[in-house]
Amino acid sequence: MRKVIVLTSVLMVALLFSSAAQAEVLGRFAVSPYGGVVIPIGDFADNDPENENSLGAKTGFGLGAMAEYGLTENVMVGGRFGYNQFGFDEDMSPVEGATLDGPKWTVMEFGAFVKLLLSAGSNTRPYFKAGVNAGKAKFKTDAEAGGESGEVEIDVATALGLEGGVGVLHMFSPNLGGFVEGSFNHLMTDGKDVELTVDGDSFGTEEATTNVQWIAVRAGVSFFFGGK
Repeated sequence: MRKVIVLTSVLMVALLFSSAAQAEVLGRFAVSPYGGVVIPIGDFADNDPENENSLGAKTGFGLGAMAEYGLTENVMVGGRFGYNQFGFDEDMSPVEGATLDGPKWTVMEFGAFVKLLLSAGSNTRPYFKAGVNAGKAKFKTDAEAGGESGEVEIDVATALGLEGGVGVLHMFSPNLGGFVEGSFNHLMTDGKDVELTVDGDSFGTEEATTNVQWIAVRAGVSFFFGGK
């Protein structure tokens, strides 16, 4: 995760101190891989054993890609795939008295978004972004307790997610840009089925009683093509 943070910081500095072509998006397609940091908040980050909704997630990393199209000079629409991996507070073990090895939360996302860009005609364009997606959260770890060991998974059913944020796009050349953005992410898992399995054997299904929320800070490059 340290490498992801360093790369994100380097790209942010590059955006601040470089200048190039105007960021024209009308009629253009863009493909944008990215990486960044994901910070759990709310019950997802809570590590209070007395809070039955605590999920014990810790800061992790996110990777993904976006595909976009410029409807106008100020509006782009697109789709996004994201993989997010969070650490875990081992004091929140789902198996009482167990020793955990490699515990983690993951969230996979597929969705669509709209982006409103400001400062038409400039090579650096701030923007607002809003999106909707389908997301799937899962907890996974190897656990050992009482001389027995196994792979423990907590699988949450796919849920509707919402995203909103701000960012800035900077063009290094007519076909290459870089961006940094921050977003609030809300996955509506409350009421969804949650299944516990050990080595693939189900130990029953319960109903989730909280949502999964996190802040994402992403940096990436955008490859533009088409249009003028």
